[in-house]
Amino acid sequence: MIDNCTAIGVRKFVVVPIGFVCDHTEILFDIDVQAAQTAREFSASLRRTESLNTSPTFIAALEQLVRGAL
Repeated sequence: MIDNCTAIGVRKFVVVPIGFVCDHTEILFDIDVQAAQTAREFSASLRRTESLNTSPTFIAALEQLVRGAL
């Protein structure tokens, strides 16, 4: 995908891995290492949004969902 996009002039990428709420090897390696390296090879930049991990807002939302289900 990066190669196709850079071929039409795209040089900046932002990745938002919405299927994941925390960092793990798939995010850290596939995106932060491999995809970032590919972007550099095509003279492009790639950034990833932060994962929610232990965000106080995220944890509070989870707490509210659990309490509501009890």
